[in-house]
Amino acid sequence: MIKGNFSNLGQVFLNIINNAFQAIPALPECAGKITLSTSYDREKDCVVAECRDEGSGIPADIVKDIFKPFFTTKEVGKGTGLGLYISHQIIMKHKGDIRVRSEVGRGTSFTIELPCKRSEQS
Repeated sequence: MIKGNFSNLGQVFLNIINNAFQAIPALPECAGKITLSTSYDREKDCVVAECRDEGSGIPADIVKDIFKPFFTTKEVGKGTGLGLYISHQIIMKHKGDIRVRSEVGRGTSFTIELPCKRSEQS
């Protein structure tokens, strides 16, 4: 079981899915695939969630900055640069981890790990 603020965790997933959707070109020949998956890592005792898109990808020189406050590549007025920063903060408050892998022209993958909380049995 994961313990935490589910409203905040929901915000994390909405931010990541929104970014994935925006990264997919609006072209008829583009399949626009976004894949969500979850698993349990027995070794780390955590739930792993992954969001992959087949969008434009993020250049390596930009990936290092995506969790910084007010960082955005969007046009003025199209984004605040706070979505991924806030998402990162939320995951850290839940003692989790969030990572990104990306390849320009192939897509991006966000991986989130959240520790499990075991109930004490009497």
